[in-house]
Amino acid sequence: MIQPFSHIDMVYYERNNCVAALAQVARSLGFKVVVTKTTMIGVRDEWQNCIYIDLPTGQVSWHFHDREDFLFSSFPKAENVEYDGHSIEDKYLRLKEWGMTL
Repeated sequence: MIQPFSHIDMVYYERNNCVAALAQVARSLGFKVVVTKTTMIGVRDEWQNCIYIDLPTGQVSWHFHDREDFLFSSFPKAENVEYDGHSIEDKYLRLKEWGMTL
């Protein structure tokens, strides 16, 4: 286990544990889940990791730091994943809508 070194690192670590659990549930339900490296301008290389989950309500994704790669190592890696352009608001609305169907 990593030892986060700041409050914000701990916040991201906690969030990413939840995202990893969500991804495991989604995969167990047969939804596509992949990890990729993005090429976002202005984002440091160590933050270019991204997990994409295709829910029935639409795509959701989260970036994560290199040091938390172990949380997502069980998911397949993919190149050239198509980002659907969702905003942060879209992402959490899609997640909420999907959750309401369970």
